[in-house]
Amino acid sequence: MIYPSHINSLFTIATTTFPLHSPLVYLKPSNFSMDPSGTIVFSTVGVTQYGFDIFSVKLPNLTQRRLTDGVSVNFNGQFLDENEESLVFVSERSGSPRIYLSKPELSEPELLPSPPESLFHDRPVIKNQRAYFISAHEEPDKLFKSWSALYSTRLDDKKVRRLTPPGVADYSPSVSQSGKFIAVASYGSRDWGGEFHELQTDIVVFPESDQNTRVTVCQHGGWPTWSGDSTIYFHRQSNDGWWSIYRVDLPQNSDLSETPYLLV
Repeated sequence: MIYPSHINSLFTIATTTFPLHSPLVYLKPSNFSMDPSGTIVFSTVGVTQYGFDIFSVKLPNLTQRRLTDGVSVNFNGQFLDENEESLVFVSERSGSPRIYLSKPELSEPELLPSPPESLFHDRPVIKNQRAYFISAHEEPDKLFKSWSALYSTRLDDKKVRRLTPPGVADYSPSVSQSGKFIAVASYGSRDWGGEFHELQTDIVVFPESDQNTRVTVCQHGGWPTWSGDSTIYFHRQSNDGWWSIYRVDLPQNSDLSETPYLLV
């Protein structure tokens, strides 16, 4: 699993020496001088006007519908509860990733409270009038240490509360149907080990009311998604090399003290 904020420190170093988009240069070999002729092929991400939108597909007729307005880059969208008309998502329309709420009665998306200094927001979720999101605004005390953490805020105020313990890196939050439990893909308190293709995260669950009671329900997994209050679906790379979907079942009416958990 690749999570951008985990390698912010690496890119801070790399971009001072090596460009992320290196040009391919072809020069005619005949007469190298101060005025060379030839062709330079290059790429750029400095496009000011473009759209990257969120879509939904209605089953079973597979009707597609665009949910965002075509302004800038929009991603990581989640419906509000069972309401398929309202959407919380991340957008870069302000110049950096921020969290927005789209509703039919709004003429344009509403900016939700989130730290403006963060350059990374991941998978916002709204449950019981509270927004949960990943942010990277609290910098670590050393390089190669992720500052990605889970935060929450009520929709009626701007007070942001950190749910991830200090020194721990969490990604991809998911809230259970009742709002009782939260699951994250957690890198723990380790320094970045250099992995790039697949970040070694675990599926960690904790009660919304007690973020310090954290239980690792499955090692080696990412992108958790709740079904009800007792089943979590997640991704991992299998032994055969293919990325696959897995499931872990918690006991019904669990308080997270029962073990073992069933991985399917």
